[in-house]
Parts: sequence; C-alpha cells; structure tokens
Amino acid sequence: MPISPPTLESRAVVPSGQTYARTYPVHAIWDRNLTYPPSYDKADDHDRDELLYSYGSFAKDSFIISNYNWRLCVGVPVPSNCNNPMLLALNYMIKYATNCNTENSVIQTDVLLTTKTLPEDVVTVNIADLGVYKNKSGYGPYMVDHEAALCLSSTIAIKFAGKGRNWSYFVDNQQITPKVRVANSNVAKLYLVFHVSQYDPNTQFRNVSLEVSAAWQKEEVEKKAKEQAERKVKEDRDKKEKKDAEKKAKWEEERQARAEERQAREEERRAREEESEWGCDFR
Repeated sequence: MPISPPTLESRAVVPSGQTYARTYPVHAIWDRNLTYPPSYDKADDHDRDELLYSYGSFAKDSFIISNYNWRLCVGVPVPSNCNNPMLLALNYMIKYATNCNTENSVIQTDVLLTTKTLPEDVVTVNIADLGVYKNKSGYGPYMVDHEAALCLSSTIAIKFAGKGRNWSYFVDNQQITPKVRVANSNVAKLYLVFHVSQYDPNTQFRNVSLEVSAAWQKEEVEKKAKEQAERKVKEDRDKKEKKDAEKKAKWEEERQARAEERQAREEERRAREEESEWGCDFR
C-alpha cells in the first residue's frame, strides 16, 4: 500500500492507528507569568480587561460547488471599544470533508488584516473580485497584494481525494502570535480566508467548518506595562547608583584609615630613629 505524502494537518507520515500531537506556545502578557485559572480581587476589576477576545465561525454541510475554485472568508471582530488594540494571538481550526471526488485539492489558508470588506460566505467569484490578491485568474495558490492587505500567516496544503463514495478529510489547527497593532479599529478588518482549488469533473458534496479565536490587548494596558517597566529600570538604576556610592564611600574610608595607619607607623619609626641617633634612653 503506497504511503501518501505528508499533509499540512500532520506534517509527517503518521501510520494508521497512531496519534499525532502538536504543542503550541502560550502567549503571556509582557514578561509576567500567566496563571490559570485567574483570580481577581474586587479592587482589581480593571485587570479583567487586560485581554479582549473575539471569535468568528462558519459551518455549512452537504453543499455543492460547480466551480473549480472557491473560497470562504470568515470575519473576526476587531474590538471597537478601545483605541489601537494589539492582536497578540490568533488560533483557528478548519475541518473540511468531501465525498465522491477523484482528484486532489490545493488548499490555502490566509489570515489577513485589511480595510476592504470581504464576502463572508462560500463564494466562487474570481480571485480579483476580492481585491486583496495579486492573481487575476487561474489555479491557486494565490499571492496576497501587500498594498491591499497585511498577511499575518499563509499556509499551503494538499487535500487527498477519497475513492468512490468514501469521505476524505482535511483538518488544520494553527496558532500565530503576530503582535500587530491595529491603528484604527473602526476601519481595519480581520479575516480568515480559506481557498480550495480542485479540478474534479465529478459532482461532490462538501462539509466545512471554520472557527477562529483572537486575543487582543488594550493600548492603555501596554502603556501601563511600559511605564512599570521603565519605573523598574529607574529603580534598579537608582539602587545600583546608591550601592556604588556606598561602596565608593566605604572604599574611601578604608583608604583614609590605611593612610592614617601608615602615617602613624612612619611617625613611630622616625621617633625610634631619632632616639637611636641621640642615644637617649628615658627608661
């Protein structure tokens, strides 16, 4: 039995019956430790707003696409109740299945920040109609137009076809930590764009489910953390300067004490020499 090439969902050839696991990094706020579950005091209710979360999702079962190229855009709300939010992390889960297909598919998943409004549904419009890609037509993958959108991540994969009436599946779970500030949350839009390109003459049913979660940080939280960091640097610098001054003063005292001790010994030596020279004995 031939072994299929690695796909994006596994990134390795995984024998049947084995489990493949992937570890993702956890993003903590600045240099502080992240504790779960969190605990809050009534006096610190403002800490609840240090991170904001937004979600987007789409699901559709048993639909038929007659076009070889189709795409799905899922919008993720950008917080509008705060100024200049920073996108700290984004996680998405894609589940896509087909049956009665005989050809493989090229799959491209992009995370985009743009000021354009994209259609949030399964569409078969030409790629140029979205206004955020360089390609005017043709088979995927597609190149993002960086003058029209900021591409935070782009992944390419091959989904292998099932045989006969069998279902074949594509699953992908990714996490990114872009740390990008959105200067105008009322204009900027965040999208997960899922492309499928497949030259398959057979009519086939498709199921697709996309879920996206984004974590945002308020600008005032970042400013507060920056002020605290600067204050800590200043306190550490002042402590060091004080410690250096105390060390220098102690060294100066010790130097003065050694100089006085040397002077006393020198005066005692001269007195003995004078006494020896005149032959005086006062005992």
